[in-house]
Parts: sequence; C-alpha cells; structure tokens
Amino acid sequence: LVTVTRGGGGNDWGMNLQFACNHAQVNVGTSGSASKSLYVHNLIPGGCPSTVNQANWNSVETNSDYFYVTVSSNCY
Repeated sequence: LVTVTRGGGGNDWGMNLQFACNHAQVNVGTSGSASKSLYVHNLIPGGCPSTVNQANWNSVETNSDYFYVTVSSNCY
C-alpha cells in the first residue's frame, strides 16, 4: 500500500500525480483530500522516493507542490 500525503498544509491537489518507484509507474492522479492511498503491484522494497516534487514526478507541472510517500506493506 502506497500512501501519498501533500506537504505544506495543502488540503487536496488537482494535478495528475505520477512518479516512479524503481521500474513501477505509480499513477496517483488527483485527490480531494490531503492524502491518497493505493495498491501498487511489483514494487521493489525501498524503491519509492520518500518525497515527490517537480524534480522527480512524471508530469509537465511546474508548481512548488511536494508530497510525502510511504509504503506500509510490500505489494510485490
């Protein structure tokens, strides 16, 4: 289970958030709340970044948002 939480006190996000956890593409999408969880198969333990921002998300967005990523179980 991968949980993404918006940093900086934001309550939601409208961008189509996507990032890589090693070879797995994580498609989080938008969220109407400050966090969103989803199951991602084929994750390599330790392969997800702890923070996702403009430097490592797979998007053309150029804002200053950032997100914390936690993996609470290994779905591989």
